[in-house]
Amino acid sequence: MSDAADDAVGRFSSMLGRLRVSVTHACQLHCKFCHQEGIQSHWRPIHMSVGTFDRLVDAFVEIGGYEIDVTGGDPLVHPEIAGILRVLGGRRLRRALCTNGLLLDRVVPELEAGCVDEVKISVHASDDSVGKALLGRAWSSARLDGMLLLLQQIGVPTTMNFSVTSENFGEFDAVLEKSFEMGTNLLVIDLIGTRWDLQQEELCDTSSDPIIEKLSSLSTLSSVTRDRTGCRISVFKGPGGQRWMVKDVRNGLLFTGMCNGCALKKRCGEGVFVLRVDAEGAFRPCLIRPDLEVVHPIEHMGSTSLRSALEERIGVMMAEPCAFEAGQSIYT
Repeated sequence: MSDAADDAVGRFSSMLGRLRVSVTHACQLHCKFCHQEGIQSHWRPIHMSVGTFDRLVDAFVEIGGYEIDVTGGDPLVHPEIAGILRVLGGRRLRRALCTNGLLLDRVVPELEAGCVDEVKISVHASDDSVGKALLGRAWSSARLDGMLLLLQQIGVPTTMNFSVTSENFGEFDAVLEKSFEMGTNLLVIDLIGTRWDLQQEELCDTSSDPIIEKLSSLSTLSSVTRDRTGCRISVFKGPGGQRWMVKDVRNGLLFTGMCNGCALKKRCGEGVFVLRVDAEGAFRPCLIRPDLEVVHPIEHMGSTSLRSALEERIGVMMAEPCAFEAGQSIYT
């Protein structure tokens, strides 16, 4: 690794930068607000092979990567998801599974074996009618509750993600109750629209302030911090010790030299925090900038070539200057 590449990767890791790997484009849901990881061929049955994933993880570990998130589509739709997760067993980095959770019973042995450090599960509704309207007809409240109970029984650290929209705002109390019952952490994401469609703009025009007020009244401790993108995070400690967090995407972002001159910067909800790689070999440093995407034949690349590809895109991402938009320090 060159000195410049080493410096870029070091800064990326010190800022808790992640590699977010879409192991499949397929998903059984059609969430209205989904950013689709920037994948244009979303929902098509395109899967990353276990061997390719293994080499990609090797390459990320070799450059000192901090965290890898397995996502999709929905990763549990992948026909070899058990093998994918077994690749992560024993790896020296943080490992997370990001999923809608409906098929978690496919990977019970891997969860029991500790192949992931955390499951980040989408819980955007509690009522079946609301969930099916917002997330798709395949969504099931009863099925999701069963999978949450499964995670509780196995003892896997779990964070429930609740994205606030105009269509599910009234579901928050029921989702919060699930957090009480299961003892799981809860992350409320106050979204903004992206470039994908106009409908999303209307869905995301919702304030999380009432949710913050409610959590404040129930919490034994609260604080305000910033996540790796610079977004404001209000953190509350629940009566059961669980963490309730509200992420305000509108309030501050980390920008680097990569963002200079970007026409979307003023309304960006992305910031710099994650490099995405998908099953078709797209290396995507920014969700809303397709011009920064580079495609590689990853199924035919060894760990050394994959390492070089990772270093090159991370170098683009971490171009100087690297600063919070208001001149504040995020990482101290």
